[in-house]
Amino acid sequence: MNSQHVKATDDIVALSEVSKTYRTATGTTHALSPTTLNIRRGEFLSVVGPSGCGKSTLLTMISGLALPSSGEVRIDGQLIDKPYDRCGIAFQTSVLLEWRSVLDNVLLQFEMRGIDPAPHRAKAMALLDSLGLEGSARLYPRELSGGMKQRVSIARALIHDPQLLLMDEPFSAVDALTRDQLSMDLQQVCMERGRDLTVLFITHHIQEAVFLGDRVLVMTPRPGRIAEIIDIDIPRPRRLEDIGREKQAQYAAHIRETFTRVGVFRQSKTEQCEGEAA
Repeated sequence: MNSQHVKATDDIVALSEVSKTYRTATGTTHALSPTTLNIRRGEFLSVVGPSGCGKSTLLTMISGLALPSSGEVRIDGQLIDKPYDRCGIAFQTSVLLEWRSVLDNVLLQFEMRGIDPAPHRAKAMALLDSLGLEGSARLYPRELSGGMKQRVSIARALIHDPQLLLMDEPFSAVDALTRDQLSMDLQQVCMERGRDLTVLFITHHIQEAVFLGDRVLVMTPRPGRIAEIIDIDIPRPRRLEDIGREKQAQYAAHIRETFTRVGVFRQSKTEQCEGEAA
C-alpha cells in the first residue's frame, strides 16, 4: 500500500464541497468548511489536525453514519445517503461486548448482517493470529489489555473484507510501546491486502500519520478545511527505528510548520520578534 503504486485518477471516495453544521441548544457549530477531496483506491490516507476541526465528522460522513449539510459524498460513484455497508470502522475505544468472547465479538459483523457466522470462524481465527492475538479467541474483554482490545476491534472491522477501513484515533488510548506495535501490525495487514483496502486514519500524532500514510491530510482549526495534502515518498515496509530520522523527520517538521502557519501552534514571543526583525 504505497501512493507510488496508485494512479491519481483511480479514486474510490469523492467528496464534493462537503460541509457540516451542527445545531445545538446554544446555537450553531460550523464543524467543517466546504471540502473537496478524492481518496485514491488502495491508499492509506492519514488525517491530522487539532481537536474539533472536523476530522471525525469527515469520517462519519464518508461512512454514511452522518449526512453532510451541503455537498455530496460518493464511493465508487454511488451517492452516500445512508450507512455504507462495505466499510469497516475502528473507533478510539474498542466498543466490545463484554459478554461475548473475542471470537464472537469479531463474528458479530456477520450476525448483524443476517449472515451465518459459522463458515467464517476459521477466517476469523486466522485474522486474530495475524494481529498478534494467537490463543485469545476464547477470552473475554475483561481478560484483555487495552492493546489487545484494539486488535480485536480492528479484526472485527476487517473480517468482512471491506474495501474501506475508517479509523478514528484507534491507538490513542494505549501506551507508547503498544501503539508502535499496532502501527507495525496495521502496516502489515494493509500491505497484504494492497489495492483491495483503502484506509482513512485519523490521528493527533504527527509522526504516526507520517509513518503510516501514503499521504497526510493536514487540517486547520474549526471550521475545518484542508490546509495541505502531503505525499509521503518513503518505501514500505517502514521501520520503527526510522521514525524521527531523515525523511520522516522532514515530513513531520513540515506538518508542524503548516500547523504554525494556520494557527494551530502559537509562536513564542521570541520567535515573533525574530520574525519581525527579519
